[in-house]
Amino acid sequence: MKKSFVLFMILTFLISPFTFGQSAQAAGDENIALGKPAISDSELAGYEAGNAVDSDEWNTHWTANDGSFPHWLEVDLQGAYDLSGATVIWNAWSYINQYTIEVSRDHKVWITVVDKSQSSSVEQTQYNAFKLRNVSYVRVNLTGINGGKWAAINDLKVWGVPAGSAPHEPAQGEIQTVLPVRLDTEIGQAPELPSVVTVVYSNSDTEDAQVAWDVIPPAEYSRPGTFTVSGSISGTVQKAVAKVTVVGDSSTPIVGFESINVSTITDVPALLPSAVTAIYEDGSSKQLPVTWDDLTEAEYAVEGTYSVMGKVAGTDLQPTAGIQVTPLVLQSGFIKGADISTLEAIEDAGGKYYDNGVEKDLLDILKSRGVNYIRLRLWNDPQEAGGYNDREHVVEMAQRVKAKGFKLLLDFHYSDFWADPGKQNKPGAWANYSYDELKQAVYVYTKDVMDELKEKGASPDMVQIGNEINGGLLWPDGKSYDQENAFEKVVPLLVSGVKGVRDSQGADQDIKIMIHLAEGGKNDMFRWFFDELTKRNLDYDVIGASFYPYWSGTMDSLQFNLDDISKRYGKEVIVTETAYPYTLEDGDNFENNIARQDQLDGSGFPATVAGQMAEVKTIMNVLSKVPDGKGTGLFYWEPAWIPVQGVGWKVGEGNAWENQAMFDFAGNALSSLNVFKTPGGNPGTGGEPGTGGNPGTGGEPGTGGNPGTGGEPGTGGNPGTGGEPGTGENPGTGEEPGTGVNPDPVVTVRDSSVVNSANKAVVEHTAAGQLQVKAQAGISGTADITLSIEDINKALSTLPADEKLIISVLPSTGELKGAVVHLPLSSILEQGKHPQIVIVYGAASVTVSTEASAGIIKTGAKELTLSLVQVATPTLPSPLATGAKDYPAYNIHLSVDGTSIDVFKKGAISVAFHYKLKLGEQSQRIAVYSILADGKLEVIKAVRYNPTAEQIVFNPSHFSIYAAGYAEVGYTDLKAADWATSAIESLTAKGIVQGIGNGIFNPQGEVTRAEFVSMLLSALELKAERGAGSFKDVNLDAWYSSTVITAGKLGVVQGHADGTFGPNDKLSREEMAAISYRALKLAEKVNGQTDVNVISFKDKDLISLYASEGITALAQAGIINGFEDGNFRPQAHTTRAEAAYIILNLLQQ
Repeated sequence: MKKSFVLFMILTFLISPFTFGQSAQAAGDENIALGKPAISDSELAGYEAGNAVDSDEWNTHWTANDGSFPHWLEVDLQGAYDLSGATVIWNAWSYINQYTIEVSRDHKVWITVVDKSQSSSVEQTQYNAFKLRNVSYVRVNLTGINGGKWAAINDLKVWGVPAGSAPHEPAQGEIQTVLPVRLDTEIGQAPELPSVVTVVYSNSDTEDAQVAWDVIPPAEYSRPGTFTVSGSISGTVQKAVAKVTVVGDSSTPIVGFESINVSTITDVPALLPSAVTAIYEDGSSKQLPVTWDDLTEAEYAVEGTYSVMGKVAGTDLQPTAGIQVTPLVLQSGFIKGADISTLEAIEDAGGKYYDNGVEKDLLDILKSRGVNYIRLRLWNDPQEAGGYNDREHVVEMAQRVKAKGFKLLLDFHYSDFWADPGKQNKPGAWANYSYDELKQAVYVYTKDVMDELKEKGASPDMVQIGNEINGGLLWPDGKSYDQENAFEKVVPLLVSGVKGVRDSQGADQDIKIMIHLAEGGKNDMFRWFFDELTKRNLDYDVIGASFYPYWSGTMDSLQFNLDDISKRYGKEVIVTETAYPYTLEDGDNFENNIARQDQLDGSGFPATVAGQMAEVKTIMNVLSKVPDGKGTGLFYWEPAWIPVQGVGWKVGEGNAWENQAMFDFAGNALSSLNVFKTPGGNPGTGGEPGTGGNPGTGGEPGTGGNPGTGGEPGTGGNPGTGGEPGTGENPGTGEEPGTGVNPDPVVTVRDSSVVNSANKAVVEHTAAGQLQVKAQAGISGTADITLSIEDINKALSTLPADEKLIISVLPSTGELKGAVVHLPLSSILEQGKHPQIVIVYGAASVTVSTEASAGIIKTGAKELTLSLVQVATPTLPSPLATGAKDYPAYNIHLSVDGTSIDVFKKGAISVAFHYKLKLGEQSQRIAVYSILADGKLEVIKAVRYNPTAEQIVFNPSHFSIYAAGYAEVGYTDLKAADWATSAIESLTAKGIVQGIGNGIFNPQGEVTRAEFVSMLLSALELKAERGAGSFKDVNLDAWYSSTVITAGKLGVVQGHADGTFGPNDKLSREEMAAISYRALKLAEKVNGQTDVNVISFKDKDLISLYASEGITALAQAGIINGFEDGNFRPQAHTTRAEAAYIILNLLQQ
């Protein structure tokens, strides 16, 4: 993996083996497109057409505002020019850009001078030579880019001179071709075909020639569509061709659509076409854009055949797509690996990992999810990394990995720090070595490390000789480019590494050797490199490829490359690195490698937990299709690199990868980690069997002498009971194999008021619909409780209608830090009562909706697991620290049938914390925060205080660690706005508003449109898909741009008639009401049914029509008020106090 892929891109051009075409620029020609007016049919704000003609090849570009095709970019040359060609520099490098280039003299008839609509070239810079005189317009038509990339051009250069400024020699030779033309016409109007066309001679010169067109039947232009007409030219058999597009509305109705059938694997959404073929009543057909309904994640998770409906503008008929979903089964021995090279640094810095809310060893979590192979990188002297990943640390980790039953891939970087295509720096200790000394150093170092690992019983099963060595290794001696006979120096260095491994391994060992390159979608790169190795007979076993879909190409290009190189070289192929973001949020205020949606455009997966899982599973599917079973596995790069202070790319820097981990920012395992449970793979080697006198039950205990089968538990004096033995896919290694101590008890509750003596736990039915469980804490201080169907049935039988099923957990003796409650769902689903389930532990309770509409519990679900664990109260920043120390923090996690619930309908989960107000405290100043692993706080905006129950209640949007705090808000100027004091203090505690400094809030200050929209969207947590807005006066660099653009996309604000928003304009009271009402409807907090005739303000005639409904609805709901004189004053400016008052009221709806 590389820190900067900019260097990686530059290096691509330096070492790519293909040859670029000849330049289209003729001697003396200039780039006549530079700075000229440019337009396009579609553009993203900030990426306008003019960016493509500013001569900045890498820092600016034009892009369309969607991923559909075709799109076009056009330049007005502002005069007539004689052209010699055009250069296009694409934004989508290493992708196939298919396109045509047209030119025009009158902006009516377009001449096609370049046709690469069927191109397979992945060149980023493409030179196109052509000759044509008297041209005034140039257009690039993008017809498609593989992999779903959006249409985008970094720079377009048009080469030429003013028309007639250079002598024109008469064309010589024979006519080779006639350039086709394109034009439009209206329905019922015969096209105005040109009288001349351009012919190309054998010496590439061009001339205009008279043409006689064939007769066009009127039926051709009687309806929308396209047709072609041919023409004859004197002196040649070559035909002229004109493509005519008939535009306008047609009365001929659509009667149907051609059928569409696609297939996919479970958990991976199908790729549906963006257009369908419509069939008209007269028998004609036409491609039309289509929008498809969505299949749910649950549907894609199950094998079967599904139908999805589409919508086409202009007709009520709907096209249908058939989707075949099939399971993915991997071959035996398939590698499901993870690179966890940062683990020791994270652990030493205090990072922790949780599975269903319970803290566990990362290796145990990975093992339970099906990971069977671990990758570790090795640096020689990593001072810039604080010493981590050196030989000592790697040997320690290797021993841990092997003890847990994993196989091991050791990655020799032969560098003190990161080695990748952009940098392969020699270790400092080797800096002055001669080439021969360098070869010897590689051999000795490799063998010494391997010998030590063998001695410690931790030999790797596979070894990489170098990391992403597209550019060679140990620069400058081992560069694979930029020197004559480069591979004469590269290969001997690799040979030294290989020999070090072979000379160390024992007679009973079979350690595989991998050669690893980046850019897994570039077949030409791999052929070039491995052809050179083949010529020199290098001894190796496996070809490794890094593949990140946002950098490395498309899945199709990966499939093609792996298929080809596995057959060409007869080697196993492994995707050695891949990853994908599950969010675009930032966990440590250090810019991430992938932080924006446009960086993912064309990757094919959303930045969600489900998208992350789909990316990995798609690569597994690619590998499963490699011929002869040679696609043998993959490694996910750094799935556990969570944001922990001090553990970044280097000492003193942050983590740019945390949003691509498979754990959230607080260390909770994501459901995407379950992708490694995909059937198939290596059953592993098991853990250490139980050796103590009473080793306990363990989670999934090791199998001892019969590893991988799970049939036999540990072999200690009184071995564990075996729990759930391994099955091959999830080997019997045990989360904690029997070691002579008692693990967390599993409380199986069977009968009311019966003590379970083995676990010292008891369950009682204390009231109708209520259970009380008393349990003893295990080693970690938590109790793992499994309730029985019998107890749930009894509780449900006494449950009154519309009541809650309440389960309270108490310690039987001593202290209890938390509880993990497993609840069978069959009774609840069968009886159809759908009660809310409430789990109470300590000062916290969690309420879960069982209604299907809540999106948590689906038909057929078997078990709900809720973890509620008390953790150390974090240090909150002032003024929140006051009072926080008196209240515990809780780590909350929910799963159904082992799958983490990461997405649920708003309001489906409710959390309550006990909070007793101290003397002088006011409830509006209480705040609840979600605490991330690096200490970053996320405020919970909608919080309610119940004074009777002395509880603070909120609805989380995700699971995390939550803590309450009390804000000491002390504004000195609120006396004149005492009616809004509570609102101002409450919103300050929630981080929605703030003062202007020195304890001053300035309640009478007037609010701008941008300020109010930002506060409103923050409070209601309204979001939209990332994208550009359409307001002319909203600069993307402005602090408010994100929220204003989002509000525009959501329809919360509509802007002015001239296309501006007026962000700094003062906000009128009627604008405030209209905007608030739209936002409230979007948040589904009002029903939108309002009678504007009941408006009661005296000055109602002054209220604009657009605001009447909103003002009436908000007034009826008690959210806004008028003044004492009975007026609303719609044109008066909104004050800061009024804004705070209305926003708090909105939150409380």
